[in-house]
Amino acid sequence: MKYYLEDCLPNCDECGDLIQAPLQVGASIFIEVPPAAVFTVVTDPYQMTGRNPHQVTVHIPDKAHWLDQPVGSQRIFYFFHGGKTTHTITYWDADNTTYAYSIAEPNALSLQNHTTLIICKAHKSGTQVSWLQFFDHDDPAAILPAVERATHAALNHLRACFVWALDGDRAS
Repeated sequence: MKYYLEDCLPNCDECGDLIQAPLQVGASIFIEVPPAAVFTVVTDPYQMTGRNPHQVTVHIPDKAHWLDQPVGSQRIFYFFHGGKTTHTITYWDADNTTYAYSIAEPNALSLQNHTTLIICKAHKSGTQVSWLQFFDHDDPAAILPAVERATHAALNHLRACFVWALDGDRAS
């Protein structure tokens, strides 16, 4: 499936260069909570560290910048095997619960020209979350399954962040 910038960010005039790579992986899920709650969790690197079973910790070099003006801020994820991946926030729209980040090169998967776009939109009684990755790689056939697994793992982890709260609400 191809994702086009105008479908993802129809009101974003400054986002023309946001998605520039030829390979695309995307998935979406429905979570039965409001978009603002989902956006709060999906943008919190400490809550989202568990989205990848190989990640062990996250470091934010400038926490004040991250909290005050996310665009341009970085978060560094460290892996059990000793590698790391640096994410730089490239787009942030809290009002529309949408953000994007790029992954610096070199990185654990040798992705090039990478952007992830995460959109949390109101849908029925909850939120439709779309997790879209745009990138290039020297061996697309080898990397696409790994990126697909990582995308699905991230969405499953995000949903799991709310399971306890939802189950607790239903039990009372």
